[in-house]
Amino acid sequence: MSTADEIKQENERAVFLSACNFCKSNNVHIRTKSIMNYLNGEYIDRDKNDKPDLINKCTKGENERFVGIEMFYVDQNSKKSRERYKSNTLESRSHLKDIYNAGHEQYEKTGNVSPELCEKLLKEGYKLAQDGLSSQYQTLLSAFEYHFTHHASRAKLYRDNIKRIAESKEIELAFFIEIETYFHDLFLNERNRIIQYKSKIMPFFSDIVSIINSDENKKYIDYIVFDLKSKHPDERKIIAIRTGNIKKNLKNQDVTIYEYVGENALITNPRDNNYERNENGDYRVSFLVKETDQDGDSLKRAFNSALRCKKGNIPFVTSRRVQAQLYISKAKSYKEMVALEENFKNRFPTKELVMVHKD
Repeated sequence: MSTADEIKQENERAVFLSACNFCKSNNVHIRTKSIMNYLNGEYIDRDKNDKPDLINKCTKGENERFVGIEMFYVDQNSKKSRERYKSNTLESRSHLKDIYNAGHEQYEKTGNVSPELCEKLLKEGYKLAQDGLSSQYQTLLSAFEYHFTHHASRAKLYRDNIKRIAESKEIELAFFIEIETYFHDLFLNERNRIIQYKSKIMPFFSDIVSIINSDENKKYIDYIVFDLKSKHPDERKIIAIRTGNIKKNLKNQDVTIYEYVGENALITNPRDNNYERNENGDYRVSFLVKETDQDGDSLKRAFNSALRCKKGNIPFVTSRRVQAQLYISKAKSYKEMVALEENFKNRFPTKELVMVHKD
């Protein structure tokens, strides 16, 4: 096995073990905890970095099984390159690491880090934040569909590879999917309750479930682990399920599946953002999130979809603009509409999006 393959395998195993440890020490559903405890069996060390990424010897009662674990990463902040979806986040983090290492080396040699390098670090962090703010729901879906379909198409091959290791023992296959998202200013609607969603991790969307259920190769996958993350290192949620009836299995873990009815109309533009350095030497960047749906068609479609969900008692997630429209739609006069609009702003305040960096 090459050095690069060894590093890749070590990193994959480290991510998997961190998820297992997270489930042991955090308040996750008992079913997820049970599945993760089962999957965390005896690690099988192979001579080459074959697929699936990990194989563990797992025990359930007196039965011993060989379970393959295929791992992949889905980034909402992705870009399409030809037919593939590549992560902007991983690319930016790689650049940030290189800049940081250069600054550390500079500091070791001279005792200082140049203002040029500090500004370069800030600009790369600024780019990462801006790309995240501009990432859209549809990008997440497209990236997820691309990665899931690609790996699912090889599921039978993964099982064949596990069989060669397991010999006559039973085998199973698990998909471990890291999903990193950058959602902001979302509202959850369920049972006539409105919840301002403070997290940036992914609520569970019906579109994600549909992508999995519609894949003909789902039958070769026994478990799916969703490792949900955001750019905030302390924000993480893990849900592990058996496949089969995914909706029922999620419901059994008290996971609500939401329709997404927000509009893809918010984006940041570098020309609209404020970038400055004050007299104390602090860098400050503020982002203006602007509406790109000038004619309002996207808003109208989302509003009508939200009304449909509301009337049908279907849980849904939407954006601030759509939620505000729903909130004031019950007004019977212009005066009442203005009052409701003001009430909505007070009840669900917005936050300024700012980055501050000190030398």
